[in-house]
Amino acid sequence: MIISMSEKNLIKLIKNLRRGKNIEKSKKLFFTELQNNYAKWCKELSLRWLISIVDTYIDHGMVIYRNNAAIISTFANIIKISDTAMLLHKRDDTLLSDLKNDVTYLYDGVYSFKITDGDMINNLFYRLDVILSETPELWAIFEEIIHRLAKYSHTLQIAEYHKHFYEKTFFEGRKSFNISKL
Repeated sequence: MIISMSEKNLIKLIKNLRRGKNIEKSKKLFFTELQNNYAKWCKELSLRWLISIVDTYIDHGMVIYRNNAAIISTFANIIKISDTAMLLHKRDDTLLSDLKNDVTYLYDGVYSFKITDGDMINNLFYRLDVILSETPELWAIFEEIIHRLAKYSHTLQIAEYHKHFYEKTFFEGRKSFNISKL
């Protein structure tokens, strides 16, 4: 049986790595802990620390982990930026009925997402599923981040209108997608 470290010790390792303290020892302990106990950390850590784990993979992980962690970090930070921007604007429900039924032109040939059944988000998650499956620790953390953002994020409140928002069964068996493996 593998004994897991405390949250306080895991956070200390992250801080050590960010501050350049005991790098080699901290890296070994950090990656061993995450490889052995990522499911535990997905349940126990706040969203802040889950994102910090991902950022630590970007800074110190092997190439495939760095790449996949960068995808996750970018996604989470875009949502954070979007949610912050939403605080600056009053919610306007006048477009809600239009967005439920059709797309709306935004800018430069780009249209909104059809919030009730558009497949853009499912296509994105399908692609990420294929890429992130090669790094199970990061994929588990990403799934937890998605679920937490869907619960708390104003940006992802779109999920309340969408029939299949982030349903794996909706995108898992898609034959029309072919993603090349490197």
